[in-house]
Order: sequence, then C-alpha cells, then structure tokens
Amino acid sequence: MTIYVVDAIRVTFGPGFEVQKIVTASESPWVTLANIPILIGRDSLYRLLAPFGTVLAVNIHERTKATTTVASARFSEYSEAVAAIEALHNAEVFGARILVRSSMGKSTVNSRLEDKEIRLSWAAPSKVGYAGFDTVQAAQQAVEAADGSTMRDHWVTATIYDGLPVISTFNVRFHGLPPDTRPRDLSLFGRNEGVMFERQTYSAKCFGVPAVQTLLTAFGPMDHFNISPPPYTDGMVRAWARFGSPDVAKAACELHGIKQRALGGTRLYVHRVHSVTTAIARELYCVIESEVLRLQAAIRRYARGSYLRIFVASSTLDEVNIKLVAEDNRTLVNMKAELSKILRGELVMDNPSTPAWDDFFARVDGEEFLDDVRQETPAVVVRLDQVRRTIRVFGEAEKRKLVAAAIASKLRRLRRSRVYTIQVPGLLVDSELLSFQQKYNDDLVWLDFERRSLCVRGDEALYEELRRVVHGIQGRKHDDQRTRNHCLICFEPPTMPVTLCCGHNWCKACFVGYLRAASDNRSFPLRCPGDSAACTEFIPLHIARNVLPSSDFDALTLLSFHTYVYARPDEFHHCPAPGCPQFYRTGPRDTVLNCPSCSVRICANCHVEYHEGVTCADRTYEEDRLFDCYVTTHDVKKCPGCHALIERAEGCNHITCTRCKTHTCWVCLETFEQGKGVYEHMRSMHRSIGL
Repeated sequence: MTIYVVDAIRVTFGPGFEVQKIVTASESPWVTLANIPILIGRDSLYRLLAPFGTVLAVNIHERTKATTTVASARFSEYSEAVAAIEALHNAEVFGARILVRSSMGKSTVNSRLEDKEIRLSWAAPSKVGYAGFDTVQAAQQAVEAADGSTMRDHWVTATIYDGLPVISTFNVRFHGLPPDTRPRDLSLFGRNEGVMFERQTYSAKCFGVPAVQTLLTAFGPMDHFNISPPPYTDGMVRAWARFGSPDVAKAACELHGIKQRALGGTRLYVHRVHSVTTAIARELYCVIESEVLRLQAAIRRYARGSYLRIFVASSTLDEVNIKLVAEDNRTLVNMKAELSKILRGELVMDNPSTPAWDDFFARVDGEEFLDDVRQETPAVVVRLDQVRRTIRVFGEAEKRKLVAAAIASKLRRLRRSRVYTIQVPGLLVDSELLSFQQKYNDDLVWLDFERRSLCVRGDEALYEELRRVVHGIQGRKHDDQRTRNHCLICFEPPTMPVTLCCGHNWCKACFVGYLRAASDNRSFPLRCPGDSAACTEFIPLHIARNVLPSSDFDALTLLSFHTYVYARPDEFHHCPAPGCPQFYRTGPRDTVLNCPSCSVRICANCHVEYHEGVTCADRTYEEDRLFDCYVTTHDVKKCPGCHALIERAEGCNHITCTRCKTHTCWVCLETFEQGKGVYEHMRSMHRSIGL
C-alpha cells in the first residue's frame, strides 16, 4: 500500500506497517544530458548509462545548437541516477564535455519552488513617423484608423500633436511603426499632405529575439526559451528563459540594464523569477481565506515586485492553488514562511514553552470531546499530530482562541486527577483488561503498550478495583483451544469478529484497541500477539484500514515512517529549516533541492541551505568545525540505535533516545531492550546509576 506522508513523500508499506520503499519529494530517477553531439543516438546513450543501473527509457529532444542536442533518461532507482550524475557531469564523452543533472521528469508535487527562470524585456525595434493633414477632421480620422492597429506585427499608436516638425495645418504623430516603414504605408490611415520620420531605434531580426537567445546561451544551456507573441502594446518585448541551475540564472542577471550592441544600443532588462505554488484542500482554504487575503494585501503593499495569486486548477476543483512570485529567493522564502504559518494553524500551548497535550486527546473520548468543540465553534478545523503530540487550530483568530481555551480547560481538569500505573507482567494484551477498560471511559483507563502497564486516572477506589482485576487475571490460565477460538483480548466469543490468516480471532473493538495501544511502542512491523506472542503473522494493512478510523490509520503510517527514517541517519536527512517536517536523500554535488514544505533551497551534498555561487568543493566548513568543537568539548555522544547526536543534561545514566526509543547506558553505550536490566548493569559495571 503506497501512501503520501509529510507533504509529498511517498511511502510503500507492507504487512504490519513495515516500510518497504520511500520516495522523497526531491528525488527523481530522471536525468538530463546536455551538449550531446547531434549524431549520437539512443543506443549509444543506453551503453553510456548502463553501467550505473537499469535504464528504463532514453529520450532525445530537439537540437539546442547546430551540432548538439539534449536527452533525458530514466533509471529504475534514484540512487542509480545520482551515481550517473556524479560520474558523467562535465566529463569528456563522445568528443564533447557533456552536462548531466537531475530532472523531475514528468512527476509533479503539490509545492515546488522554481528559481532557475529569468524574465527579460527590451524595447522592440520601431520608428516614429509624422503626417500632416489640411483639416482637423482628416487628422482625427487618421488617429482613429491608426491608434491600436497593427502593421507587420507592430502595435501602432497615434495622437494629434502641436510642435515640431510642422508638416501641415494639423499633424499626427505615429509611434511603434516598423523600422522599414515607408511614406506610402502611412497613406493607409488617410490621405496626407506629407510625411516625415525620425531615425529608427534599431533594426533586428524577429524583434531581436535571436540576438537575445545568443546572449543567453553564453551563460549555459537553456531548458526552454518562451517569447510573448507580437504585437507589443507598450513597445516592450517580453521573454522567459529557464536554465538548468539557479547559479546560471543568477549569472544571466548580469545583463540587466546594460546596453546591447545586438539590440542597437538599447538596454536589456533581466529579472530573476522565483515562484512556488502550494495546493491546499478547499475545505481548509474556506477556513483560512481571510488570513490568506490579508497576506495577499500585505505582499502587494510591502513586497515590491512580488505577488500572491489564488486560483483553482480546472483539473482539481477540490483544491485551491496559491502561487507566490518574487524577484529574489529570500523574499520568496519569507513570503512562503508567512503562508506556512497560516497553513500550519495555531499551535495550542499549555504554557509559553510547552504544547498542550494529553494522551486523552488521541483516544476515542478525546476525539468525541474535540468533535463537540468543533460543533460549538463552527468554521474551525482542529488537527492532532500524535507523532509530535501537538494540537493545531485553523480559522479566524477569535474562534481559534475559543477552541484553544476549551482545550486548555479540559487539560486542567484532566491534570487535577492523579494517574496510577500498574505494571502487567507477560504479554500486556493477553488478558481481560480491555473488558475492564470498556466499563469506563478512555478518559479514565488506558493501556500503555510501550511500558507494558495499565494506567488509570481517578481516585484510590478505582485504582484498587483495577488492582483486584489484574490480580485475578494473573491467576487465570487459558488452554490453547480456548485461546484459538476466542478473542485474544477479552477471551470471549468474538463480537463483529476479525480473523487473521494465522487463525487467531479478535473482537473488532479489541483489535482496534490493540492497534491503538501498539502504536505507542513504535516497534514495527506489528505482529499478531497470539500464542503468547509467538505468532509470526503480520497485521494485514487492508484489515487495519477497514477497522481503524482514518486518523488512527494515518497516525500509524506516520509513526512507522518516522521510526524507519530516524533509524537511518546516513540515508535520510532532515530539512535544515527550523520546524520543517521534510526529509530528503543525499544527492549529487552542487545539486539544489527545493524543500516542498518551506521552500528553503538545500544543498543535497552538504546538507545545509544552498550555498549559491560557491561549489561544494569550495564551500567553507566553519559552521561544521564550530559544531564539531562543541561536540568534543561537551557531553555529546551518538545514539547506538539511530546514530543521532544526543547530549545528557541531567538525570541518571539511563538514556532513552527520543528518536528510536533505544534504552542505553550513557557510560558504555550498551543497549537494553525496553530498558530491562539497565539499572542492574549500571550498578554492577559502573557501581552507580549516575545520580
């Protein structure tokens, strides 16, 4: 089952929510090859690329010059494309120095920054003409005939004027005439008494477009060059060019404002174009529309040359697209950050530094409570993040305050009650504990699967009742036949039965409760706990999806994904922008990744924000050296489970990694499954637990 998690990251899950494949938003199996000699065919390109992996397709595009062409190729895996780029970029092949870079191919993502494009404009070649008329009516008729007309794709404007040159009693000035305009051409607008012309601005083939293309190709190959079609109403030709990298686009901006001999000495204006388009659900947009419109007005007022556009794509009427455009990347990133604040909603806080959270909100009673809050405060969206244990609210500011106040009030009431914990030996779910739990609300009794314990919130009488139930369960024995034929959880005939391929039966409610409790353990893949946890059957995804609410199913997939990537720090890297949830894989040197979540540009080789204008080889590592110095002078070590850097600030030497949940002895970094035996180890091997 393939699911999108964390924006545009595509994850394939197997039974038990086991991660089988991850495709991040920034990786692509496609590569683009430029400066390929025109006589080179597909077979030669296949042979060139075959040593790096399985080549699925090779396409040869139109010629970029008289002797070269551009081709694209698709590998079966992103890692193969990276290997080909590393080996072949700037290599001497086929008697030419070829350029190889990553390409998104035909794939698309919801939010993608574009910063390899420039916008150009220059004055169209033209001439100004004058004609004299003996009556004002004849002059006015000439203006009406000429103003807004076209002559050989040139947009002509005309006005009656007083001044030099004086040709007759009434004179008309014609702007935007073609450079080759002759006196007889002006007779098209009416019989005149004479004609004069100013010197033409310049003469260039096809409005100067070929000359501009030649100027741009000196900076590097272009992916495309688009020209706005004539006629040009304001006398300015406009074009857009896209290069293979942002560095080339930045270099081409050196032409801005410089007079060009190829354009008759007129100035060429070049502006960098940075844009990003974000697609959001229409339901969410309806809630945040007022905030988006305020941001749009602020950008129009304060961010010169930038704008925010809201539109609905005809193919996805259930989505609203928001496009941000700016002339520099920093402005665009700031604009996207402001938009992201709106799209992330308001984080409900317990205090100025701690998000509001209680496990109650992730359980059934918590969902019912939040549903009641939504009904009391319409036009508000509330979203839970069980991975980060946070609650976010979307909507107008006043309505958000009402929802946040209701959540904070509930949280205070929950904390006024004491929470008791009862350790349960053996397999936690191999009991009738769920039956006791069903007597009360999830608000009061719940399973802590990771610590193999039962938690109860309330008074001492409820705690004592639960202890008696647990004591009775410990003395009960079940024969194999009863275990096989009855629900694994409540040991009663299954209600709305769920049967796995291994033959073990469940009540639907018990199965849902087991999956919800198992999510806290973050130990994937999830298995059937039958036969005293000896069963090897993985929980089928289609069964889990059928019985779980969509929010619980999504939470399990997200937990499995994070558990997988955190355990592989050498393969997956976190976006360097603070608070951004995006991950990416290592890419070729000097490769720019555009984070689809926050629009920050990332160097996929150095794992920092992209160092524009500086190659990976030339980049200074001052920040890295400072961090390494901090690591060597402070109590910082690598987690033996996921290799993340961790620092012990206080407490004993029993460390639990917040990423991978590995239990570790801080002194020797020995690991202990679920923390069993760690304190005995510390006392016997190190004579102290470190306090």
